[in-house]
Amino acid sequence: MSGYLARLKVLLAEERQIEQPPEPSKGRSGGSEGGRRPCVPGTAAAGDAVESWMQALAGLDPARPPCNVPAKRWEQFLNDGRRFLEHGWAVRAITLGWGPHDLFGCDRVKPYARVDRLGLVWLLDGRPIAALTAETARISTASGGHLTFRRRPIEPDLTLAWTLPANDNRSVIGKKIDPGNLAAWPDIGSTRGNNQ
Repeated sequence: MSGYLARLKVLLAEERQIEQPPEPSKGRSGGSEGGRRPCVPGTAAAGDAVESWMQALAGLDPARPPCNVPAKRWEQFLNDGRRFLEHGWAVRAITLGWGPHDLFGCDRVKPYARVDRLGLVWLLDGRPIAALTAETARISTASGGHLTFRRRPIEPDLTLAWTLPANDNRSVIGKKIDPGNLAAWPDIGSTRGNNQ
């Protein structure tokens, strides 16, 4: 039985090591170097990926969500993405084998409606990550519980959030119209029959 307990202690210690992202190293000035977290040795590619993801998220407009994504949810996704990148979880995820589609992926046609195809960051919804392993992420809830996100194989027709076209709310069946020109809008009453 003592062998079992020893193995359990080792497993618990390993889990504690992956529960929190790596702490930034302190430079001579006592703060983190230039406001950026240094990469873990051997993860220069992870640092490059994180930098490119930061730039991609920074290029998205919170006021212009993609089609089928509610405006408040889009803004929350952008905030969650920035927090995920800034708090070191992205480097940890990359070193554990997570890719961009695992984190920021969504369905190309119905990005928010297909919850089964959303990446981890889409599902955070303002909640913090409690732990991250090679196959799962544990998300803390306000009630003190946890949600578990499990990585899935990358499927066809997945895309990244920053490749989705913004919804300009000015097109009707692919035809651009001026929102101030009411004559250009289709007559909804005529398509439903005579409502007089």
